[in-house]
Amino acid sequence: MTKNNKYLFHRSLKNLMKNALKSLALMSLAAGMMFGQAPAAAGPSADEIKEMQAIQAKQVVTAADAEALMTAVTAFVSKYPDSTLNGYALTMAGQAAQGQQDSGKARFYYEKAIAADPNSDYAMIMLGADIAQNVKENALDKPQQLAKALKLTNDALALI
Repeated sequence: MTKNNKYLFHRSLKNLMKNALKSLALMSLAAGMMFGQAPAAAGPSADEIKEMQAIQAKQVVTAADAEALMTAVTAFVSKYPDSTLNGYALTMAGQAAQGQQDSGKARFYYEKAIAADPNSDYAMIMLGADIAQNVKENALDKPQQLAKALKLTNDALALI
């Protein structure tokens, strides 16, 4: 895959995630209104949204760009440890790491994203795919790793 194709892929993936989050938020709010429920806990603050938009605006083309995005996400999560945006932010960091072929960092961020948002189907799918793609042929724990990858993807599908 050429650098331009990777860039286009990552950009379209980022836009897809952004639109999906907006749609999910609207559906959640609409469902609460339909059933007479109060909205869930307060959403992100204006400052959180502003900082998340700055992170989203970062273009990841080089390894330095990926590191800058991961650093920005880490700072965001440290500053707003209870933010409802942390799962999304950590998933973005996982994508940046995966784009740099750093499976270890990608797994770290995807696992943190799932911990921050147990309903993060995208992080589950990406973590499952990373595990399945990078399991060693002769690994003693290959069956367990593949079972974990399958469980993650099945759990994600159940959420969709």
